[in-house]
Amino acid sequence: MTVPTAAAVNHTAAVTSATPLARTPISGALVVCIENDPAILDGMKTLLMAWNAEVIALTDPDAAMGAIEAAADR
Repeated sequence: MTVPTAAAVNHTAAVTSATPLARTPISGALVVCIENDPAILDGMKTLLMAWNAEVIALTDPDAAMGAIEAAADR
C-alpha cells in the first residue's frame, strides 16, 4: 500500500522580534495554562508573557478555576 504525499503547508503566523508585542494576536488576552509538568508549564508561561498575554499557569484545575474567578473580579 502506498500513500500519496502532499506539499508542506505552514499554518503558523510567525511573531518575530520585528513584530510589536502590542500587535500580537494574544496581546492583553488572559490565557490559562493547566499542565502537570512544571518545566513545560514554566516554559509556556514565559513564552505567553513574552507575547504580552496575561497568564494564569497552574498544575491543578481546581486552583485554576479559583484564579480565573479572582482575575474576573479585578
